[in-house]
This record gives sequence, C-alpha cells and structure tokens, in this order.
Amino acid sequence: MLKSLFYLEAQRWVLDALFVCLSMLLAGPLCSRAYAEIGGGVDTTIHTAVEVTPEPFGGKEWYLDQFVKDYRIPKEAIEARAAGLLEINFVVERDGRFSQIEVPRSPGYGTAEEALRLLKKSERWKPGLMNGRPVRVACSFLFRVNSLNGYIRRARIDESDDEVAVEVPPAASNDTVGGETEIYQMVEVMPEPPGGLNAFMQWVGQQYRFPKAAIEANVAGRLQISFVVNHDGKLTDLKVVRDLGYGTGEEAIRVLKTSPRWKPGVQEGRAVRVSYSLPIILSLQ
Repeated sequence: MLKSLFYLEAQRWVLDALFVCLSMLLAGPLCSRAYAEIGGGVDTTIHTAVEVTPEPFGGKEWYLDQFVKDYRIPKEAIEARAAGLLEINFVVERDGRFSQIEVPRSPGYGTAEEALRLLKKSERWKPGLMNGRPVRVACSFLFRVNSLNGYIRRARIDESDDEVAVEVPPAASNDTVGGETEIYQMVEVMPEPPGGLNAFMQWVGQQYRFPKAAIEANVAGRLQISFVVNHDGKLTDLKVVRDLGYGTGEEAIRVLKTSPRWKPGVQEGRAVRVSYSLPIILSLQ
C-alpha cells in the first residue's frame, strides 16, 4: 500500500515538473511577443517633425519634378474635365520605404489611383533622423490636377480646392514683363527644360567634363546648383549651393550657362521668374 502511494506521488511530481517546464517554454515567446508589441525598445512613433527630414536620393525638388513628369492624367478624368487638388499622405519608414499611402483628397476619375501607382513604385528614401536614429516620419504632397488643360503641378499649401487654374501662355521675350522682377518659389505651372527633365539631365551629363583634379581625387557625390528661370526661359543667377570641390561646381555652372531656353514658369496667366534647384550626381564609375 505504501509502495503504491509513493509511486503515485512520484508520478504526480514528474507531471508537475513537466507542466512547469512546458509553461516556461510557452511563456518565453509569449512574453517576447508582448514586449515587441509594446515597443521592445524600438521607437514606433510616427513623427511629424524631426531633426533630419526624409529625402529622396536626388533631392526633393528633383523627385517632385519627376512625379509631375511621370504622372499620366487618366482618360476618364480628361473626359469628365476633372480638376482640383490632389493630396497624398504617406509614412517614410526607418528603412526608407513608403507605408500607409493614402489620398484623402482628389478630383476623382482615377486621379488618386494614378498617384498611388507612382508612389508605390518609388525607390527608397533616406529616412528621417531623430537623436541620430532613423525614425518613421509622416509626409504629405499637394498637387493641382487640371485635366482640361492637360497638366498637373505642385500646389501651394494655402491653395483652395476651387481655385481656378490657368493655361500656359506663350513665353515672354522680356526679362521684366510688366515691370515685374519678383522671383517665385512656387507657381501654378513650374518651369520645364526642352524635352523634359530626363532629357535635360542626359544633356547635362553629355556636356559635363570632369576636371582633372576631381578625377585624381576620385570625387563622387551630389552637386546642387540653384538658378532662376527668367520670363523668356533663360537661366540666370546660377550658384553652387552644394559643392564637391576640385572644380566640379564651376564646371556645372559652365554647362548650365550654355543651356537652351526653358519653358518659363506661369502664375495667374503670365510668365514669371522662378527659382529652381538642380541636383547633379557625379560618379567616375
């Protein structure tokens, strides 16, 4: 009898021990998962202001210009003469990818879907930084679509949805049309080089001659050149904003001074002077 009781107690002890071990094994992943869901030490906050903002390779100006160039107004939007503001919100993740892409405002008729198509094929950006660490950052773009006139352009932050857009007038032949000398940052129709930005950048690459000193120093990186597109499409006030040294900036200025005239920017139906920033990627490979 005592032997039987001892045997039963031993079995119960073994079962209890197995239960405790199994519980510990199960608890480990569950606790780890809970810790990860809480945050696990990783900042999952979506920031609206950071020390270093996210940026596409090539610069934001280039990216927005390329977006406008690649955007195709849907046929149904043209038939419906759809026009209005197109707002795009998204999050740049810590690895530079886009997430949570949404279009809260659009003229409809496929205009939002076309914007989503372009953003979803976008290459990774340089992520935003806070305290030296990559963080998630909320970003937003605002464009105006005018299917009647067949264009999309960047819009002002304070622009109303019912604001009337204008067609592109003939280029002015005078640097001071109407006596106006104001230099705009954003206009209803942005300046554009002949053949489009891609063709222009290819032309710059063909014309650019690497300085000997830059070749010897194996210089590579991004130049940033600012200039003003005048009423008549000429490029003036050229400046090197970001230089790699060894004569690379001076050579970029030389090339741009020989540029053919651009289509001028347009504001309220007239050609105006517009400031522009152009990134130039240099590589000897």
